[in-house]
Amino acid sequence: MIGRSWLDKAALLLVLSNMLALTSIPAAFSVEEGWLRVEDEHFIVYYQSGYKDDALKVLQYADQARQIVLAFIPYEVDGKVKIYIYPGPSTTESGWYITYGHMSADYMRKSIYLIAPSEALKQSSYYDDIWHKKNVIHEYVHVVVGNLIYEKLKRYKGNYLPRWFDEGIAEYAGIFLSNDPRIKEKYSSELKKIEDLVKNGKGFFMIVASNVYYGGAYLVYFLHDVYGQEPIMNLFTKSYPDFYTALERETGKSLRELEVDWLKWACNKFNVNFSQVYEEISQTIKTTVTLSETITKTLTEKVKLTEIHIAIKTVYTTSIITKTTSTTKTLTETKTRYQTETTKILGETFSVTSIALATTLIMGLCLLVTLTLLIRKRRK
Repeated sequence: MIGRSWLDKAALLLVLSNMLALTSIPAAFSVEEGWLRVEDEHFIVYYQSGYKDDALKVLQYADQARQIVLAFIPYEVDGKVKIYIYPGPSTTESGWYITYGHMSADYMRKSIYLIAPSEALKQSSYYDDIWHKKNVIHEYVHVVVGNLIYEKLKRYKGNYLPRWFDEGIAEYAGIFLSNDPRIKEKYSSELKKIEDLVKNGKGFFMIVASNVYYGGAYLVYFLHDVYGQEPIMNLFTKSYPDFYTALERETGKSLRELEVDWLKWACNKFNVNFSQVYEEISQTIKTTVTLSETITKTLTEKVKLTEIHIAIKTVYTTSIITKTTSTTKTLTETKTRYQTETTKILGETFSVTSIALATTLIMGLCLLVTLTLLIRKRRK
């Protein structure tokens, strides 16, 4: 009897511990309860009392964004995209914290979050209708691209796309595909920074890509303009080991050849004499890489560039700049590091998943033992 009583108590403790474990898992937060909404065939906009005009305006921007993005990336998101309009700074349904002048998207939840345009405008005239129109396009691109990659490649966007492309394609659509000259004018000062890099002989791919929004926008502009829509779509839909391999295969160019193509395109775009500014350095890069490939027979060579990419002629002078501080942030080095980080992330994801599965299995066994003991007791 004593042993059986001990078993009964142990069974009860197991039941209670499992109940506590299950109740400690936080429920999904739903912002929709108690909120008002307007919707159409493709979007649902949630808002609070007093912000209906904001909701109607954002719904209009969202429909315009969908048309712009659909012409560029012909993919329809399954179901309606939800847009949440907050009256002030707040933690969103996804757990992100938004402030004035900030908009975010969660492509897995197919959701976009922002503060009411009327409230944002009170904080700064910069957050006007043009700002909101552009950024709704930007965030909608994140939803579309994220869903497309997850559906076609079974990958998470953040683990696959480099940030310059992720933010760049969203800005490219928002600024250059919107066909609204007011948007391009609003961001002209930021865009000019990229133009100045090219004009000053610093328009190399990785320098431009370090400005993930506006530099990224111009790099995606270049890829779309030179190689067309299909290769960009294939980056999201065809299975490759990593993004940079996909980029090489879809353009038919090595990374160093893409760099030269980009420089020629950018020089033509900004009325810069390529031969005067970049010809010497592009030949130096080509020679260095060829020699390295001869020795290593690999695409992971490190091209030693100077802080200003060895001796290059600027559009303003014919003198040779000779400062030679070495850097090694090349496209091929980035590709190698990207592959390593991807493998590491996949390993960490597998470890977390294994722990979760083991925990679930143990909890299930405990419940099974508990139920068996209780059934035996009831029969006796």
